[in-house]
Amino acid sequence: MRYTFEDIVVCLKESGIKQGDTIFFTTGLGMIGLPPEGIKNLDDLNFFFLEAIKKVLGKNGNIFVPAYSYTFGKSTACNLAIFDPVSTPAETGSFPNYFLKQKGVIRSTDPMVSVAGLGPKCNAFFENIPNNSYAEGSFFSRLVKSDAKCCSIGLGPNWTPFIHYADWLYKVPFRYDKLFYGLIKNGNWLVKTPWIYSCRILCEESMPTAYNAARLATKAGIWNFAPIGRARIYSAKINDYFEFICSHLEKDKWFLAKG
Repeated sequence: MRYTFEDIVVCLKESGIKQGDTIFFTTGLGMIGLPPEGIKNLDDLNFFFLEAIKKVLGKNGNIFVPAYSYTFGKSTACNLAIFDPVSTPAETGSFPNYFLKQKGVIRSTDPMVSVAGLGPKCNAFFENIPNNSYAEGSFFSRLVKSDAKCCSIGLGPNWTPFIHYADWLYKVPFRYDKLFYGLIKNGNWLVKTPWIYSCRILCEESMPTAYNAARLATKAGIWNFAPIGRARIYSAKINDYFEFICSHLEKDKWFLAKG
């Protein structure tokens, strides 16, 4: 059975998304099932969902999408990697790369975990960020203090946008700050830039996972959801989910890792 444009709109609303909201979206659109017959390729599918999102949020809504590139992790001593907010592709899938090309979309200058945004409030989350992906003043530190929501389309509630920020904040024993260098393109200039990113130690136990956190949060009523196709759209208030995660990290520093 094919889903429709109106199905997406209704499902977004039923999951708790409202006009004027600020939403951090994660997407696995192919997991939802069969789209209308007019959808011929990925660009068509991405356009279809983005238009539905815009319709629900309205002109005062704000859209955030992960555009992580991990660019500075590719630097070598002889060849510094270049992060260009305009042209560096995201490593987070088809929808983020489609979104990056849309009119009005801006992108943070984080060369590891940049975020793309569209809407009147987005710049306030991006401007004057520190050279540290998770420090005070970073995008994620601002996000968890805001009234934003997170929304997972097709991926379930397991994809947690602030997972590494929470780990960084609680100084978990399996992650450490590492200094990277690279070049950030600013107009016609390439600026050599130091950047700190929180890396995991290389062992199986340090692998990140939010499956248990998502299960417990859903049981606690933090995640709302509505069915679409063969999947669901989930949404939650980020500050509620973050406080829930933190309450567990207080007791168990391995709460967001395989352990």
